[in-house]
Amino acid sequence: KWKYETVKAARTLLAQYDVDIDPLTLVEQLNLSDRILVDILKHLYNKPRLLILDEALEKLSSASLNKVIGILRKLKQMNSIIPEHIWLDCITNSSPRSLIEM
Repeated sequence: KWKYETVKAARTLLAQYDVDIDPLTLVEQLNLSDRILVDILKHLYNKPRLLILDEALEKLSSASLNKVIGILRKLKQMNSIIPEHIWLDCITNSSPRSLIEM
């Protein structure tokens, strides 16, 4: 029963943030970006008051990075978090660091 409840909660969380990963897939079978996404969502499940995303973002593919930015925007709309800025490396070719305002 605990496995059913865990998978159900994972499906709900993944659907809530529009992440297309099967919760029955072993982490070892996921690519690096999906592993990082799962790790971020795992932390969001407990509704943290503070979430620091630093090195994890540097390793994301552009698609996964966009997904994370979308998740943060959604959380901001729900008043769950108040991100003011996110610093990301190498988003644009114009400078080594880019500022994305939420």
